[in-house]
Amino acid sequence: MYGTDEDVRKSTQVRDDKTYTLQKLCIRSIAQHIDTFSSLPLPSHILEWIFHYLASDSRNDVTQKSLSLLLSSETQSLNFSRNRKLDRNLWQKILQTCPNLANIQLESSPFVNSTVVSDICTTYAHSLGSLDIAGCKIDDESFNHITKLQNLTSLNLRNIRIAKVYNANFRMADIQPSFEPIASLHQLRSLNVAYCPITPKGLTYILQSNPHMENLNIFECPNL
Repeated sequence: MYGTDEDVRKSTQVRDDKTYTLQKLCIRSIAQHIDTFSSLPLPSHILEWIFHYLASDSRNDVTQKSLSLLLSSETQSLNFSRNRKLDRNLWQKILQTCPNLANIQLESSPFVNSTVVSDICTTYAHSLGSLDIAGCKIDDESFNHITKLQNLTSLNLRNIRIAKVYNANFRMADIQPSFEPIASLHQLRSLNVAYCPITPKGLTYILQSNPHMENLNIFECPNL
């Protein structure tokens, strides 16, 4: 006697859950012993998962060796969100090793600044489709850098912190960041500017220039 469709569904779900759990255990084990390997002949998407596990916990050390093992010219996605150990040497290694990144996640990374944004936008001007720098500290010039990413479809600027600008008398200048350059990203479909000081004028300009926007987050924007 055959089981019902519901029995089959539950059996399949249990099997998939066990497979997923085993996969996670394998990834964690490899990540924890990464420095014992001389090579890792695995598919690029598996290597990306291992790297994400390694980089997602700041207790782990991401070294030049681990970068060489896990990243390559085939790497499509980089996730260094909330990692406090990313430095200039590792960043330069990433830029050299991964010339074709399509997805970069650097949420709340203290390493991110205008120079890093410029690096991203220059190196990945044609390949990048998704950029997440939510919670990072940038300056007004960073918005001009981002306009180079003409194939960008998703941009997360949630709760970005704008670097203070000082005038010639070393007093803080009263400058509001302009989000208007984002309007030139005509492929953009998803934009998150929650908690950002975007103005009604800037938002209107962006929406008029991007009529195909599918997802917009403007939660708790103080100027709206």
